[in-house]
Amino acid sequence: METNDDSISADFMSALKRLIEGTPTNPKVKLKAANGKLRVNVLNVSLEAGHSRSLVGLANCAYPKVREAILEAMDDPTGPREALKAHIRRLRNLNSELEDMLAERDSYNALLLLRLRAYEQGNDMAGRRRKPATSEERKMAMSIVKAPKQKGEE
Repeated sequence: METNDDSISADFMSALKRLIEGTPTNPKVKLKAANGKLRVNVLNVSLEAGHSRSLVGLANCAYPKVREAILEAMDDPTGPREALKAHIRRLRNLNSELEDMLAERDSYNALLLLRLRAYEQGNDMAGRRRKPATSEERKMAMSIVKAPKQKGEE
C-alpha cells in the first residue's frame, strides 16, 4: 500500500519530469509553454503537481529529495529554453551567411551589367575601343570638336 507521502512525492517527481520534457498538463503552465516562457522552478513544479509550493519551496521542507531534484533541474541548461536559444543562434548564423551570398551575387551582377554596357558601346572594361571607329563615328566626333583653323584660312 502506497502512503500519502509517497504519492505526493511521486506527483512532484512526475510533474518535474513533464516540465523537463516540455509537456505540462496544468492549464497555466501549458500557457507558459505555449508562450515560450516555461521554466523549471519550484512554483511551476508545484502548479503542475497540484500541491502547495510550501511542500518543496523552503530549505526545511517536507520533501527535501524532491526539492533537491527541482534545484538540480533548475541549474541544468539543457532544457527546452536552451534548445530554442541554440536553434535561434543557428538560424541567425544561416541568415547571415545567406545575406552575404546575396550581397556577393548582387556585386557580381553589377559587374556583369557594367561589362555588358561597355560591350554594347564597343569598349572594353578599361574604356578602350574594341574596334576601330567607323568613318561615320569619326565624322560625328569631329563635328563635336571643331578643328582649329589653319594660318592661311580665314
